Amino acid sequence: MQTEPNVESSPKGESKAARTACIAVLVGAPGLLLTAFAAANSTSLTIRADLVLTVLDMLVLVTAWIVARRAGRAGAISPQAEPAMAETLACTLAALCMSLSMAVVAWIAVRRIMAGGMAPQGSGVFLAMALNFAYAAINLWILRRWRERGRSAPSSLVRSQICLFSDKLASNLLIALSLGAALVLEGTLIARFIDPVAGLLIASATARWTAPVVRDALRGLRTGLGRRREAVADVEI
Repeated sequence: MQTEPNVESSPKGESKAARTACIAVLVGAPGLLLTAFAAANSTSLTIRADLVLTVLDMLVLVTAWIVARRAGRAGAISPQAEPAMAETLACTLAALCMSLSMAVVAWIAVRRIMAGGMAPQGSGVFLAMALNFAYAAINLWILRRWRERGRSAPSSLVRSQICLFSDKLASNLLIALSLGAALVLEGTLIARFIDPVAGLLIASATARWTAPVVRDALRGLRTGLGRRREAVADVEI
C-alpha cells in the first residue's frame, strides 16, 4: 500500500508545524473578538459573514494546533509514527466547517438580494475594513509558512491549512474592498447590492478552496477504513 510522502518527519519539522498552528490561533483570537464587535455595530452582511467564517475557522485552527502538537510528541518518541487518523479527522472537520460557512454566507446573501439589498452602515464598517486589510497581510504570512511546510512535508493536514488560509486571504480582500466600495458609493443604488454580491463572491471563493479539502478528507477516510479492515482481517487469520 502506498503511503503519502513525508520528507520532513523529524520532531523539529513537526514542532515548526505546531508553532505555525499556534501562531494562527493566537493571532486569530483578537480578530474574532474585534469582528464580533464590528458585526454588532453595523448592518453589513459581509461583516456578519466574516464573523461566521472566523468562528468556524477558529474551530479548525485549534484542532490543527492540537493535531500538530500530538504529531510532534509522537515524532519525538518515534520518527516513523504518523498520526494519520488524527490528521484525517482534522481535515474532515476543516471540510465540514468550510462547507457550512459557504452555505450560510450564500444563503444570507441570496435573501439579502431578494429583499432589495442594503447598504452597510454603522461604526463597525470602518473597523471591519481596517481589520480585514490588516489580517490579509497576517494571513498571507501564515499561508507562506504552511506552503513551506507543504513543500518539505506534505500531508492532508498541511494541505487543508493551505486551503483554509487561501480562503481566509481571499475573504479578507473581498470584505475590505467591498466595504470600501460601499462607503465610496454611499447613497447610490449600487451600494445596496455591493454587500450581498460580495457575500456571494466570498461563498464562491470558499467553494473553490473547500473542494480539495473535501477530496482529501474523503480519501483519508477511505484509506483509514481500508486499513481498519486489513487489521481486522489479520486478527481473524
